[in-house]
Amino acid sequence: MRLFTILTLSFFVFGSNAQVPSYIVDTTCFTALTLEGGQTEIEFADINNDGHLDLLTVGDHGSPLINSSQHGISVFFGNGTGTGWTLYQNGDFGYGGIAVGDVNNDGFLDVGYGIHHNYSATDFGDQLLEVALGDGTGMNWTPWDDSLATAGETWGMFGTDFGDFNNDGLLDIVSGSFGCCAGTHVYLNTGTGVWNHSFGYINGNTEHYVECGDINHDGNLDFVSCHQNGAAYFGDGTGNFTNSHFNLPSIGPLGFYDISLKDIDGDGDDDFGFIHNNSMPYVYKWDNTTQQWVNSSAGLTVSGLASCIKLSDLNNDGFADAVVATTGSVVIFLGNGGTVWNNVLTIPLTNMTFCQDIAIADADQNGLPEIAVWATFNNGLFSTINKLVYLREVTPVTTLNINQIFPNGFECLPANAVRNITWNSSVVPGHQTSVKIEFSSTGINGTWTTVATAAPNNGNYQWTVPSGIISYNSYIRTILTDSITLVTDTAYNLHPFQVGVCDPALSISALDNNFDFNIAPNPFNDAFSISSKNKLVQIEIFNTVGSKVFSEDLKLLPKQSYVVKPNINSNGIYFVKLTTVAGEIKTMKIVREE
Repeated sequence: MRLFTILTLSFFVFGSNAQVPSYIVDTTCFTALTLEGGQTEIEFADINNDGHLDLLTVGDHGSPLINSSQHGISVFFGNGTGTGWTLYQNGDFGYGGIAVGDVNNDGFLDVGYGIHHNYSATDFGDQLLEVALGDGTGMNWTPWDDSLATAGETWGMFGTDFGDFNNDGLLDIVSGSFGCCAGTHVYLNTGTGVWNHSFGYINGNTEHYVECGDINHDGNLDFVSCHQNGAAYFGDGTGNFTNSHFNLPSIGPLGFYDISLKDIDGDGDDDFGFIHNNSMPYVYKWDNTTQQWVNSSAGLTVSGLASCIKLSDLNNDGFADAVVATTGSVVIFLGNGGTVWNNVLTIPLTNMTFCQDIAIADADQNGLPEIAVWATFNNGLFSTINKLVYLREVTPVTTLNINQIFPNGFECLPANAVRNITWNSSVVPGHQTSVKIEFSSTGINGTWTTVATAAPNNGNYQWTVPSGIISYNSYIRTILTDSITLVTDTAYNLHPFQVGVCDPALSISALDNNFDFNIAPNPFNDAFSISSKNKLVQIEIFNTVGSKVFSEDLKLLPKQSYVVKPNINSNGIYFVKLTTVAGEIKTMKIVREE
């Protein structure tokens, strides 16, 4: 029997437009993999390119086959419903961290992993840090790992991430050690299966995880880690890094418990969430003017001991929210753009003692992301065991919708660098969809060039930024098409981003930040379309005496492109009032005529 805990909270207004997602707690959908104990890392990705997200890991302490069924690269294949996951495993190694990306640019996703149990008798799994090429099935892997783990990594490696650190169009790898002694290391991808060590250190202790992002808005990828020697390292675009811990809280002997990077306020650079050694969550922003970290944790408090944090936009309002795991619960904090965090939902997970990792993605295509939690639970009076808990978002799909996540606006993307275009979408169950991706370097009304004609609707496209272009007014346009009804929906980044030469000083003030929109046709008869640079949450129409004759509430799924059918029969002048997710209001005159 499958047991669920249903949380009935569906809507909650925070500020003016926010919604709290509604979750079903499922502790049984991943039980095909028997777990033991210890840390691990989990990642959502469409590993077999079928348009449905899968969940990947190399397992906890039980991998490979130590009092459990875990071994090697474990893939839970998804079918797009958020239920019915199918497990496939390959390899004789494990206990570590995992990263997913296309390292050789052949269109198939590959994996990188730092492991503690490199027990394999073959090349596949005999190193503490490896990369393996995928063939598009998610089942077969070819080692591509020459010269990895050759810089003093004599103890197990763990948390792993991919990023193009030298902006050459190839994904590089960073990994932190397991516990003591092996440090954190960066290897650059030569494109031949050979990796060159560019940065790293040994010694010291770590709590396992690393994550990449652009923190200081110079276009070069940085990384954050859980190492006691320092949490933040700024990249220079060549594969070298500088410890930039300025004004962050002091780190204890094991490093921070967990880390997460996400842009919380929409200014184009990533902000730093972490669990401190005092078991409390924090979020800090980097101030480029003062060259210091600034505490942005107001309201981010919990009653239990926190062990995991993940920053993600849970409700499509354009602002990152925070998911924090504590003893016995997962707590949802809605963000309002970096000013304050609002505790809106606590999901009890009875007997959970410590969270190992959290992954967030929209696995069932209802437009709102799910939360996977790998955590340790009491198992009787004197023992514990890990469980993989799935918090499935169950808001029903009402319309086809696409919501672009990255780029969102004000980012700085160097020429020829690898970056991921990301989105989520709501799709009618059983319908097939694809995404067309286009790029403009001359504004939202500029000339569009095709990036991908019909990409799988899996929420992620690995993009190589064009070379030979310098632009402060660039846009990505994502167009979702239902192959059955042929209905489409379109999304853009909310604000322009930079391409080519990156200037951190131009983060917002020197870039266009107007509320631009277009209504056509005008005059209209039965319907008209609205295209807006900023996401709309409400459309209202008034007649000339101020009476409201039409209203459309889009708070659940904010739109940048929308067809309005107001059912107005009288010819004449009307006024359209538009409200965005940021609370901006714009009014335009429109004429109805036969």
